[in-house]
Amino acid sequence: MEGVCYHFVVPDSLNDAFINAKRPFQFLANLYAINDRDVMSKLPLFKDASASAYQIMSYFLLDESMAKRTNLIPSDDGQIQDVYEFFREELVKFIKEEIYDGNSSLYQNSSLYNVVRDYLTRDAVKGLFMPKIYGKTLRSTSEDLSQTLFQEA
Repeated sequence: MEGVCYHFVVPDSLNDAFINAKRPFQFLANLYAINDRDVMSKLPLFKDASASAYQIMSYFLLDESMAKRTNLIPSDDGQIQDVYEFFREELVKFIKEEIYDGNSSLYQNSSLYNVVRDYLTRDAVKGLFMPKIYGKTLRSTSEDLSQTLFQEA
């Protein structure tokens, strides 16, 4: 296929999806492969399973709610779930309760909670929870989190 140039036009309906894709050229390659069965038969398969450890845990622990949150089984509403967004929401709730629990001086200053909430993005929380499940040390996890927070600041 060396020296061969393919002309492939992205339909207007897919322009936004292509432009906003995390990996636009991979997206385009998959569109091309879908339209050309010969190319599709040579395209390697790739499946992201970043929550696979949580899927395995939910399976062995027979935890139906975690199985739904990791898309191991369909959720009640049929929507794709994001386990790291769930972790983020729960962590923010936990931190809010811990900050305000019986500590009136912190309760008076809600800016501490707002700062914590704003910096705990989905990616920051994923950086906390995903490595820990695979045995990453507390020190290296804290260094990664520190880098994430300073990059976003």
